[in-house]
Amino acid sequence: MTRNLYALLGVAPDANAETIGLACARLIEAETDHNARVLLRHAREVLCNPVSRAAYDTKLREEKSAAPGLVLPPLPLATEKPVIDFRYARLVALGLVALLALGIGWMMLKKARPVPSPMKPAPRAVVIEQTRTEIAAPSQAPAPDVMVAAASPEALYAAAAPSVIVVESLNAQGQTYSRGSGVVIGPQRVITNCHVIDRAVTVKVKSGSSEYTATSGTSDTYFDLCLLQVENLPAPEVRRGSAQNLQVGQTVYAIGAPQGLDRTLSQGLISALRDTPDGAVIQTSAPISPGSSGGGLFDAEGRLIGITTFQTKYGQNLNFALPVDWLESMRTR
Repeated sequence: MTRNLYALLGVAPDANAETIGLACARLIEAETDHNARVLLRHAREVLCNPVSRAAYDTKLREEKSAAPGLVLPPLPLATEKPVIDFRYARLVALGLVALLALGIGWMMLKKARPVPSPMKPAPRAVVIEQTRTEIAAPSQAPAPDVMVAAASPEALYAAAAPSVIVVESLNAQGQTYSRGSGVVIGPQRVITNCHVIDRAVTVKVKSGSSEYTATSGTSDTYFDLCLLQVENLPAPEVRRGSAQNLQVGQTVYAIGAPQGLDRTLSQGLISALRDTPDGAVIQTSAPISPGSSGGGLFDAEGRLIGITTFQTKYGQNLNFALPVDWLESMRTR
C-alpha cells in the first residue's frame, strides 16, 4: 500500500487543513535532509487542497479494500529502504515453464515437417528466392527522413553543458548554505528545484567563471519547480524535448553540479516511468548526487526531457527527474 501521508505528518485522517499545515511546518523546520523536506511539502500540498485530498482519501480506501494478491509494492520513497517482494517468484517460474514448453513444441514441430529431397528441388524455388531478394533489397537502407541520429556524448555535452549552471543559496550573513543546479530555459531565465533555494536570503548563480545575482520568478512548490530571473546571464537557452513518448531502456544523460562539481556529465538509462496524478516521473540509472538537484536530464539527441530532483537514500542508481512538460503546467494549473 502507498505510504500514508497522514502518518508521515503525524496527524489524524480527519485533521483540518490548519492542523496539517502546522504539523508540516514543524517537521520541515526540524528536518535537515532536503529530500525528506520535499516529501513533507508534497504531503502538505495534497492534504491541504480539498480536491486532491478527496482523491487521495478515495485512493487509500481502494487500496485498503483491494485483494492482497493484486497489490503491487509501492515505489520506495527517498527515506525508505527498498524491499524485495518475493511474491513475483511464482509468476517468474510459471513464465519460464511456459517458455520451455513452447520451445519443446517448436522443436517437435520442426522435426515433423517434411524436408524436400535435394535431388528433386521444387521447380519454383529459384523464382521464389529471387522474389524475396527483390522485396528485401529496399529495406537494407532505411529512408533518411525516418532515421533519428543520436548525438555522440561529446557533441551532446558541448551543446547542452553551457545551459546548465550552479545555483547557490546564501543566508543573511552572505554565507553559502545550499548548492544545487539549474537549467537555462529562456533569455535570462533559469529553472531549478524549489528545495535548492528554500529559505535563501540571496540566490547566486554561476555560469563558468562568472557569477550573477538571481531574483525569484514563478514558484510552484507542489511540483518543486522554481523559476529564477538572472539579469545579464549570457548562457544559451537549452533545447527542449518532451517526456510524452519516452520508453524504458532509452539512453539518457544527466548534467549538473553533484557535490558542487559544476557541469558534470553522467550516462544511464530510463529505468522506469512512475505514474502520478500529474504525469509520469522519470526514474533513471544516470548517477546524480546532492548538488544535482535542478540539473538537466537529456535524451540521446541532446534535448532536455527532465529536471533531476532526488534519489533514494538507501539504493543504488535509483534517481528521479521531473518531466520537462511540467514547466508549462506550473504556469496554468
